[in-house]
Amino acid sequence: MGLSSSISGIGKREQLILDVITDVKESKQSVRRYFSTHDVAFSLRQYQTYLKAYRGKGINGLCDHREDGNARKITPEIEHYLIGLLENNRELSVSDIISQINKRFNIDVKPRIINNFRKTHGLERIIKPVSRTEQLQFAGFEIISALAYHTGIVDAWSDVIKKHIESIKDTNIFKENQQLGADHSSERNKGRFTADYNKLNDVRTAKFNSIEDKVRHKDLSRLQLLDTQMKTISRKNLAVLSLPLITLNGSIRNINKSIGNALKQICGYNYKHATIDKYLRELKYLRISSNFIKATADFWIKFWGELNNEHPTLLCYYLDGNTKPIWSSKSCKKSKVTMLGRVMNCMEQVFVHDSFGHPTYFQTYSGNADLGNKALSLMKDIEDYLKAVSSDGKVNRVMIMDSAANGVSTLRSIANSDYYFITLLDENQINPRKFKHIQPPARYEHGDADLSECVVELIDSKEPEEYIFECRGIIIDWDKGKRTVAVTNLPTQTIDESGVVKSYFDRWPLQELQFRSMKSAVSIHRVMGYGKKKIPDENMREKQGQVRKGIDKICSELKEVLHEIGKLKQDLALLYKIERMLKEKTSIEDGERGGNADILSAMETCQKEINRIKRSINKLKKPNKVKFDKLQKLRKEWKRIQGKDYVYAVDVELDQLITCFRMSFVNLCSFFLSHCIKDGNMELQTLIQSFFMLSGSVTETKSERVITLNRNPKEPDMMEKLALGLDVLNSFNIMNIDGKKYSFELFK
Repeated sequence: MGLSSSISGIGKREQLILDVITDVKESKQSVRRYFSTHDVAFSLRQYQTYLKAYRGKGINGLCDHREDGNARKITPEIEHYLIGLLENNRELSVSDIISQINKRFNIDVKPRIINNFRKTHGLERIIKPVSRTEQLQFAGFEIISALAYHTGIVDAWSDVIKKHIESIKDTNIFKENQQLGADHSSERNKGRFTADYNKLNDVRTAKFNSIEDKVRHKDLSRLQLLDTQMKTISRKNLAVLSLPLITLNGSIRNINKSIGNALKQICGYNYKHATIDKYLRELKYLRISSNFIKATADFWIKFWGELNNEHPTLLCYYLDGNTKPIWSSKSCKKSKVTMLGRVMNCMEQVFVHDSFGHPTYFQTYSGNADLGNKALSLMKDIEDYLKAVSSDGKVNRVMIMDSAANGVSTLRSIANSDYYFITLLDENQINPRKFKHIQPPARYEHGDADLSECVVELIDSKEPEEYIFECRGIIIDWDKGKRTVAVTNLPTQTIDESGVVKSYFDRWPLQELQFRSMKSAVSIHRVMGYGKKKIPDENMREKQGQVRKGIDKICSELKEVLHEIGKLKQDLALLYKIERMLKEKTSIEDGERGGNADILSAMETCQKEINRIKRSINKLKKPNKVKFDKLQKLRKEWKRIQGKDYVYAVDVELDQLITCFRMSFVNLCSFFLSHCIKDGNMELQTLIQSFFMLSGSVTETKSERVITLNRNPKEPDMMEKLALGLDVLNSFNIMNIDGKKYSFELFK
């Protein structure tokens, strides 16, 4: 006890603690062992606290300073003060509260006392979320992001990409090309292409090759997409989806313009043009477009099917085409481009719209798509998806097409399938001789016209022997004097004539109007990057053979005459040479030929001989004038078609990918208009300009993303509609990719 006896002037409490510390040290036992074998007035935990204080401050650390006014318990005065302080400032930390008490009452309070006080009075600390507010020029763009997350289309795309990548890894070409390595590695700088690389001859010549040719020599294992996380893929998909908003014209190059900075809010990262371009190119190399189209169609058919639970008498599918011009010096597959009024290089798309005009499926073709012949095959592609939605056997599925697709062979094939059709006849097809069993007219229930039931006979000219196809016809005599004829194979027991006519003309407000709006709003008519594959043009080769055969046939029939004409033309060639030599010896003055009289006389004689031979040739041709005219025409055509036995087929891989995103953008807008806005009758361009392009601010916390849109004082009615629409949108409790809840509001 030497240590304790050497210290004087300390209290009994301090002496007791000091004696225990000394005994523990001298016992040579562990502290835990000592406390288990001895009766000590305080606990092991208190001992550790005392020992720490003694080692830090000596004997002064063991003293009780409460008598000096410090470390006191909370008095009633402090209690009232703390209740008022914490009721208004629940976010204050313990250290802040101790500091406030020390400043007010000049005493120190232990942290545990503050914590116990809070628990006793129910004033536990509430940490306010840290928020960050940012002003945005186009805050309304986030509506599309919220809709994409709510519908689940982003997850559907990510899933199909993930599955496709796994399937690609099992292919032979993927495994074989892993040995290829980088091409022209000496022309790269830290993995990037140099300027010299792009000047290489084989790189330049292969730049616009078809994707089919490029993939043969492509090491797909080097694609960055294969190692990209699904979260990043979802962000990039959302960026591509928003292209109609951030580029205004659908061109990827415009991402780097000022409006493209909105990507930071739309998808969470401000991607540049090069990043999105590389992402799309890698998707193109994976040749995922077919699976992407089917997955997108499956999603939207099921999505709209679940929202529209009614069971109509007719389940209509509208089919329409879209032609995209291709400006290329190469001879590509051609068709008529209606928007330009000319036949030229092009790609054609055939779209399938559901009963409410929503685009759900499409296919892109190089050149002429022949809508009529492709109609049934398109429906067969999505047959499984349609059956999942319309499982009711009583529902009649009807394909509604315009007059451009009403070929008799097409109507026959549809009539032999599980589908019905409704279409109109062209004006040149309306012939009273084709109608029979004409019924008395009845008034059209939905317009100003008289309807007459009849049977229409149509001739299939593609058959070797003319095939007569009978179908139900409805003659529409409008009050204004125009006559239209609709044809269908729907039985009269299913739907009357007024229902048939209305089903067709509903395609204007339900499908045609929206389809036209699609082309302008999301640039559905714009061609995205393409490659070209040189293939034999079988049609042109067949035509060349026919022309060559026609020429040979006429030449064989006119062999003797052509032989005589050939001799005369040889004489003409000699006379032309003599005439040219004589002309060179003359001169022209004031528009008249002058020179030696002998030369002028010889020249006149030469010209007379030329005219005589020409008359002889015409005399030989006269008995066979028709054949010679035909021969001349065939020879002219032969010159025109020379060198055209090859044609370029345009790749549609990238264009189909982009069209999937654009089509989905339209469906998201349709969902917003039909389920959020009170009056959903609005063109897409109006929706984008009035709602999506509103400025505002975004306040982001740990769990929430609040988008405040600024009102447009010039459109008060539209703002009222938007306010109601945002309330509906908020009721969906949408979460973004980072797990933050969307909350939209309109600034008052």
